Amino acid sequence: MGVLMAIIISYVAYTVTTTKSHSPADVAKYNKNGLSIQVDYCRPYKKGRVLFGESGTTALEIYGEPWRTGANEATEINISSDILFPEGKLNAGNYSLYSIPGKEEWTIAFNSKVNYWGADLTGSPFDPSLDVLRVTVPRLKNDEVIEQFTIQFDDNDGEVKMILLWDDIKVKVPFNTSG
Repeated sequence: MGVLMAIIISYVAYTVTTTKSHSPADVAKYNKNGLSIQVDYCRPYKKGRVLFGESGTTALEIYGEPWRTGANEATEINISSDILFPEGKLNAGNYSLYSIPGKEEWTIAFNSKVNYWGADLTGSPFDPSLDVLRVTVPRLKNDEVIEQFTIQFDDNDGEVKMILLWDDIKVKVPFNTSG
């Protein structure tokens, strides 16, 4: 039993330490006019794979199923000020961020459970009962194919947007800080 336990611990340690070389950690930051947003996430590569698709296909992520919005640990977002969405208010704080991709729109979930591995072999690590807010946004087509998953911020039109980019997909999440 001790040998088996040592093998399991070694395998888990090896897996955790090497996954960052395949999907490196990154931070997306926004800081302007008193609003500070930081997203800690890991950036997987496309590597010729079909990324999103129907159940029963070779797609990496299935439409309608929760995705950790990156790789490795759960993606986390820290917001310094309250944010308003049509679906409701998100109070300043730290949240895990996961997505539910769809063909036409994506659901972005802000969840109170933080500091966990973003996938679970025994079932989904996502607990929807801990979702603080869900926001639905359209899935857009990006003009170029993005090999490595990227989160960035944009405020060119006066509204802060968190933008998710991967493959030919672009998802813009508008953050309204007025009111």
